[in-house]
Amino acid sequence: TMVELCTLTRRQGIVALSKLDVESDFLRKACNLIADGTKEDLMRDTLNIEIESMKQRHYIIQDIFKKMALYAPSFGMMGTLIGLIQMLNQ
Repeated sequence: TMVELCTLTRRQGIVALSKLDVESDFLRKACNLIADGTKEDLMRDTLNIEIESMKQRHYIIQDIFKKMALYAPSFGMMGTLIGLIQMLNQ
């Protein structure tokens, strides 16, 4: 993908990056910043903030799955106990 971006930029200029259809939101944002002529420091700060927020979102989702894994045996035990109680009531 990076080689394609470089080739496109060489042939059509930097403005072509803003019209590019890329699946990655991060890469799209980076291409738009480059095409807009954003200064390097501002671009670095903006993309670093984007990376940090992406990490935060991923950590939150990871935490949800970890908690689900912790609680799964408890739900299994509750189901077993409820099944035993129903069986003994009959």
